[in-house]
Amino acid sequence: MKKVVYVLLGVLLVMAMLLGGCQPAPETPAPVQTVIGTLGGITPSSVTVNTPGGAQVLPITANTEFTLNGVTCPIEEIQKIEAATNSSYNCTVVLDPNGGGNVIDVYVSTGPRVITGAVTSINASSVTVSTPGGPQVVQLNPNTDFIVNGEACPLSDIQTIVDLTKSSVNCSVVFDYGGAAQSVFVTTGPK
Repeated sequence: MKKVVYVLLGVLLVMAMLLGGCQPAPETPAPVQTVIGTLGGITPSSVTVNTPGGAQVLPITANTEFTLNGVTCPIEEIQKIEAATNSSYNCTVVLDPNGGGNVIDVYVSTGPRVITGAVTSINASSVTVSTPGGPQVVQLNPNTDFIVNGEACPLSDIQTIVDLTKSSVNCSVVFDYGGAAQSVFVTTGPK
């Protein structure tokens, strides 16, 4: 009788071990993906982030949260700032493939920004600067300062230089958060 009890307990023990090991492994949630770069464009359905590896187009869903300098805002606010300055800003997109919602963080410097390149055209309302990333147009205003080779001058002097050289002229344009040029610096010598 003892033998039967030991055999029965042994069989139960083996069955318990086998059944305990057959449970499915818990599902591992998909990892959250973070994309860091500069804002290349934003539409109601997607955001483009320019990264060192190239542009990445990422989805915008109903659960996407937008922040501008860390403060929650509507997508229209980011679109408005992007359109007003025609510049790219630091951008981080966190994608949650588990349905938790995506987060798009855009950081805008509220201080002056600088574009360096070559003046390809200038008139009373704007200056176009050729940059490695493509042409940038910055609006001028009545308070914009014009400096050629370190000396203040009227807009007409820069227009004359551009017209006479029949080519682009080295420059840096300092502009504010709203996109208006504060200063246009031009050098006529070598870079």
